[in-house]
Amino acid sequence: MTYIQPYPDQETGMIDYLHIIPHPALLLDQVGRVLAANQLFLEMGLLSHEDMRGKYYNDFFQGVLSFPNFIQELEKKHNQYSLTFPSGSSNKVVRSHISLIKVFYQASLQGYVLIVNEVGKAGWHRVWPLFLQSLYTDMNMGLVLVDKELRILGISEMACRLFGVERDEVNWRMMDEAFPNLPDEFRFLHKTVQEGLTFRNYATSWTIHGRTYDLLVDSYLLTNAWGEVEGAYMTLKDVTNLRSLEYQVQRNDRLAMIGQIAAGAAHEIRNPLTSIKGFLQMLNRTLEEKGMFREKGYTDVMLAELERVNHLVSEFLLLSKRKEVQYRPLQVVDVLREILPIIETQAHLNNVEVLFQIKPNLPLVRADSELLKQVFLNIAKNGIEAMEDGGKLTISQQLNEEERMLLVVIRDTGPGIPAYVMDRIFDPFFTTKEHGTGLGLSVCQKILHDLGGNLTFSTKGYGTTFYIHLPLA
Repeated sequence: MTYIQPYPDQETGMIDYLHIIPHPALLLDQVGRVLAANQLFLEMGLLSHEDMRGKYYNDFFQGVLSFPNFIQELEKKHNQYSLTFPSGSSNKVVRSHISLIKVFYQASLQGYVLIVNEVGKAGWHRVWPLFLQSLYTDMNMGLVLVDKELRILGISEMACRLFGVERDEVNWRMMDEAFPNLPDEFRFLHKTVQEGLTFRNYATSWTIHGRTYDLLVDSYLLTNAWGEVEGAYMTLKDVTNLRSLEYQVQRNDRLAMIGQIAAGAAHEIRNPLTSIKGFLQMLNRTLEEKGMFREKGYTDVMLAELERVNHLVSEFLLLSKRKEVQYRPLQVVDVLREILPIIETQAHLNNVEVLFQIKPNLPLVRADSELLKQVFLNIAKNGIEAMEDGGKLTISQQLNEEERMLLVVIRDTGPGIPAYVMDRIFDPFFTTKEHGTGLGLSVCQKILHDLGGNLTFSTKGYGTTFYIHLPLA
């Protein structure tokens, strides 16, 4: 960008505007004197900064009358002119369409921006502004454009959402003023402009207003024909959903592998378990009859452990093969009512209050009632056990018409899930319980995925909420 300042106190905001126009452009004052030209105009005429000093509109445009008449013609339509350049710089003649934009370049002084469009490309002056506007408002990508001084020349709607700002608050401000607390790892534009470093598909995470985004960042340096830095821009792609899908696929692969192992091993495990359990029960009864209660206590422990192994094998089998499921339309509230006494009994033993909120006339879902009971009981049981000192368990429903899903929401008031385990709670065999198998949530997630639903959660310092997504019938 070339800055020509016949007025000492001239504001540079409008001159900066020339920088983002994708065509040769001039800024004129009220009498037709050239105040500034963008780089494209200079390159088109092989001009320098000094060449532009003291120039007027009629030094470039042939066959024009007085400046007021020239402006009046341009206000009516985009007229065609022959554009020439002063001798000594270029003999090039360009037949052009000229577009006019009225501006205020200093306080209340009116000026004019002239945009040069080559004949045959006259439609560009209409398409390019619309395209630039769409980049900043419609495109599902964060975009930030700065000049070489790190002044923000443009920021897209998505970038505003990611940074938690309003566009009017940061446009035309310096980066350090607009984002005073920007972490060093997010100073991509600073590194691009000041150090010449560019980034391609740089993976990072950004947390704003309690929500974490997985981003891919690209940054680009903008240089002129002489290799001088004019500015830079960066793009931010939100890949949070893709990362979530990738983790889900990896988790399902692990579950499938465990299922295959379980299918082959369950039969070989259960046969000896049955024999051991039978003989232990006989021994247990004999020890009781002979009054050998200490020894009987040992067999009680062994039988309990055998039952635990048998339960683990049963959960293995849930991962390995589909039961005889019957997907049919059903009312979720009816399923919840059937298992509510079981939930309330366990809650009572743990000093937990159960609040069951019913929404009438909710749509039916398509699922297997027995499998749904298993999911609801497992998640409710986890919530009750998390509240060691008592609390409240709330079970409610929500309708998401846009995604055609019914959500069963199970919320506890426990201590929440620690941040360091949140990414692992659906992993097979991962558990924080002393006697847990680590398969409960994995099984629940598989059941829901099989019927086209999903299992998500949110957690804070005062509780955890699980969302059971069920497809409508």
